[in-house]
Amino acid sequence: YLKSLSLEEKNIIVLKVYFEYTFEMIAQDVKVPINTVKSRYYRALKKLKDEEDLYG
Repeated sequence: YLKSLSLEEKNIIVLKVYFEYTFEMIAQDVKVPINTVKSRYYRALKKLKDEEDLYG
């Protein structure tokens, strides 16, 4: 399912889920505002959910 995500979205998902980074830590790491990180994270989660709903 990760294939459907952009590189930016994948990075944020990996940092948040696997490495348990906070949004603030991710924002500092990828050098974008925290609200951008949150938007990308939740958009990526929606894409993953939509993929799962589509393909089971």
